[in-house]
Amino acid sequence: MNTQVDTEVSERRVAKHSLLNKQGEAVEDFEEATGIRYQDIASGVTFDYQLKGDSDALRMLALFGARTLATNEASAARQKDGDQIEAIKARFALIDSGTWVDRTREGGPRLDHAKLATAVVNVFTNAGKAPADPAAAVEKLLKNWAEDPKKASIAHSVPEVRDEYAKLTGKTTRTVDDLMAQIA
Repeated sequence: MNTQVDTEVSERRVAKHSLLNKQGEAVEDFEEATGIRYQDIASGVTFDYQLKGDSDALRMLALFGARTLATNEASAARQKDGDQIEAIKARFALIDSGTWVDRTREGGPRLDHAKLATAVVNVFTNAGKAPADPAAAVEKLLKNWAEDPKKASIAHSVPEVRDEYAKLTGKTTRTVDDLMAQIA
């Protein structure tokens, strides 16, 4: 996961953002991070900030981030004519489960390949086409997707796989009964 993101204005990089561990070193994973670094590229000047335990600052940053995230999720759902509140609930359910969502500038959240591979094998099994060795099938899918990530997106585009993946990742899936409730 790339945690260093360039901020662009008129295609000109103006800043670099990094995650920091307790020692102030740049790290790649949010799970290791305890702070952030903002670097102004023109001047080279940096600002480092470390979170401080159970503090008002931590609460303020968390609430600001939560409010911003809810707004971003609602906006993304609106652009796709989706259910804004369900999108917010699904995103916060991932947070409550401890799942970090890696968003890149190239197309939204990344897929959890291990869960996606499990979803594929589950769909095969439910269709009566279970692989002889489900664990080996998952490993083969993971190897194929590591070599060609587009294949994972293709797997996720299959409706049954997408629904099973949503269940495995704790996302709410809607049914015909949900739609019927709207007209009852």
